[in-house]
Amino acid sequence: MSELLDDLTRTIGAKIPRRQVFRIFGALLATAVVNRFLPKLHAQVKGCGMDKTGKCVQSGPGVMCSEGCWCPITSPCCGTGGLGVTKCCPTKMECCPGPDAAATCCCIKEREDCDKGTATCVPKPRVELDKFLPGPPAQIEIAVTDLSGRGLSSISVVLAVNAAVDIPVLAPGTTFATVTATRIDPNAPGRVVLQACAFGCIVADPVLTELQVSKSGNRAEDSFSEIPAGEHFITLQNGTPGLRKVQVLVNDKPAATRWLRDKNVRTIDVGSSMKPGPNTITLVANGRPGSSALVLISDIPGPDSGAKIFHPLIAWEPGPVQPGVTLHWGS
Repeated sequence: MSELLDDLTRTIGAKIPRRQVFRIFGALLATAVVNRFLPKLHAQVKGCGMDKTGKCVQSGPGVMCSEGCWCPITSPCCGTGGLGVTKCCPTKMECCPGPDAAATCCCIKEREDCDKGTATCVPKPRVELDKFLPGPPAQIEIAVTDLSGRGLSSISVVLAVNAAVDIPVLAPGTTFATVTATRIDPNAPGRVVLQACAFGCIVADPVLTELQVSKSGNRAEDSFSEIPAGEHFITLQNGTPGLRKVQVLVNDKPAATRWLRDKNVRTIDVGSSMKPGPNTITLVANGRPGSSALVLISDIPGPDSGAKIFHPLIAWEPGPVQPGVTLHWGS
């Protein structure tokens, strides 16, 4: 915690915008949470010959990793091979073998990379939507944060559809950067896929939209395709005036309905409705003419969820209804 306060003191002393100060502080706080939270997940790792309760088992419906070492089918053997196998990694984790059996560890697949030199699990960079600007021209700002403390090595564009992407130059040791994507054709959807690297790399595909009810209607609809099963959290940031009801369909089947008030923030988990392959998520909204809400589809929940790791609110001011203009970002 003392290191966190030192970083915050240096940040406040620098001449940078206030919002960036809060964003960096949020990233530092997130790092502290991750460092506190991930060890609890790592505590689920069992030693060889132990079942999920920690009881020693010498045989059963599993895998004999080495002599006297057995792991359940859902927890693969992890070690240097032979008698060096010492751990069983749960399904959502992968083996990180070290230079010797004692140094072996299990890393969380979606959030960490294995440093085989030191047999440690290093957090991946964090990529979040920071700001949504309806325009014109429509823009999104994406915050990229290094959680490993080693500095961002690169940020690159994997895919840009109907978007001009501005990536800042990264000085050695940079731990925070903002990427801006600007819509080219206001009447067509935009999409940006980024790869951010520090020790390891992560690929991020921001998926969000502003649902707007026209001045003469009471309904709005938008649909996203190719959504992986892991991105099953839908966060609604309601505007003023805001939508009254949002229905979520997953693969054309009703998954959830939420009634809203102005300025409500609601997270919907549709994980039970998702299939293993690509999914289609459709949002159908009802509200007064001119009402709107910002909708984010992500692999982590919103701040209202109570989760220890969550996506912060996106800076957004609803703009006037623009006939024919789409505010859709994503697939």
